[in-house]
This record gives sequence, C-alpha cells and structure tokens, in this order.
Amino acid sequence: MDITSYQPAHLPEMEAIFIQSFRQLRQNVPLLPAALEQPGQISRMLHDFFTTSPGVVALADGRVVGFIAAYLVDAFRGTPRKAAYVPEWGHGALDARTYRALYRAASALWSEAG
Repeated sequence: MDITSYQPAHLPEMEAIFIQSFRQLRQNVPLLPAALEQPGQISRMLHDFFTTSPGVVALADGRVVGFIAAYLVDAFRGTPRKAAYVPEWGHGALDARTYRALYRAASALWSEAG
C-alpha cells in the first residue's frame, strides 16, 4: 500500500468508498440523511476539502483504498490547543489496516501543522 497526496483523479474512487460505507451505516441508522449518498455532491465536498486541508490517500495497485483529511481548528473548545477535526465525509477506507496506515501518515501532517 502507498500513502500519497490527494489528486483530483482519486475522486471517483474516494466518493465510491464513502457512499458504500455510508449506505451500510444508514441500514443501521436510517435517520441519517440520504443526501450524503448523492454522487457528485460528495465529490465536490471532498475536492474542496482535500485542496484546503491536510490529508492523504491510500493506494493499492494504483487504486484508492482509503483517504482521510482534517480541518485544523485553532483554540479547540476554548483551549489554547490546536486540533484536527475529521468530518464524517472526510474519511473512508476498505479495512482497518488501511485506516491505521492513513491515520499514521495524516497525523504526522497534522502534527507538523501544530
């Protein structure tokens, strides 16, 4: 698995991973909004997010298998600390191993940012 920076060409696979996971989650929590299953909308959100926030994409054999990015928040919850906030649509992975690799790489970026 390779951890790399975001490229717009990754969007279709990133969107598919998120929508698939979200649909599974909505089967257990039907109150969640169906709007987050809309192709195109998620791509726009992810593109805007990944072009302005630190994050990474995991590739296996050239295919996207996961992604994560975060908003950097100053004075988190009224403290002098900076935080990394990952929205529900700002991550996705095909398995737990991929999530661990993504988090290791992304947390290094977030730490560098303060």
